[in-house]
Amino acid sequence: MENENKFSTVKDIVEFLAEKFPKCFVVKGECKPLKIGLFNDLAERVCAETPELSKTRLRHALRFYTTRWNYLEAFKEGAARVDLDGNEVDTVTAEQVEYATKNLETSKSVFEQKKKSQNAGAKRKFVKKPFRKTDGEKSAEGAEKPARNRKFSGAARQNRNQNSGAYKGNSIGTESFEQIDITTVDVGSKVHVLCGGSKAVEATVIEMAKDVVGVELVTGMVIRVSPDRIGR
Repeated sequence: MENENKFSTVKDIVEFLAEKFPKCFVVKGECKPLKIGLFNDLAERVCAETPELSKTRLRHALRFYTTRWNYLEAFKEGAARVDLDGNEVDTVTAEQVEYATKNLETSKSVFEQKKKSQNAGAKRKFVKKPFRKTDGEKSAEGAEKPARNRKFSGAARQNRNQNSGAYKGNSIGTESFEQIDITTVDVGSKVHVLCGGSKAVEATVIEMAKDVVGVELVTGMVIRVSPDRIGR
């Protein structure tokens, strides 16, 4: 259990890799472009020694590391690519620089759009509709309408109370929903998902892809949503 908690997020795994392979990975500062196909070397040397760290989680951590801004900014034509031990094994080509630059620009653009969307959401006001009175209100002719009978039987009242509180602990209003940086989310993370309407439902992340996140709702339903619908 202690070892599992040690790798609860992709950031924890990156810190572990930086400690184990300091000439290859860094937590902060200037990165070095990695050898193409490094994952196979990484899986062979890490998974055997650390069985609680699966290949899937290792792949997620490597994807997180290689999409960070400081990693993409390290791509310069002719820069050396390194293996796990820091040995220079190849160089970065002009085409690879172009590809990294486009990914960096896209990532920054998406980040800015999310930031604007979050700011707009924070300022959005929810207008509460006035309660429409029905008991004892007057008709167009001025005559008072009879009050509606609002009495419920004990069983009906109990069912209504149970239904109204069914998701009290599993959902939040959209006004409390806060979008999060998807790069901080890992498989197994507990999040809230905007599923339409006025509620964000509690869920568990079960899949991480490029432009979509797979989650299992507390109801047991499995859905795939865009990263901008993931929050806390």
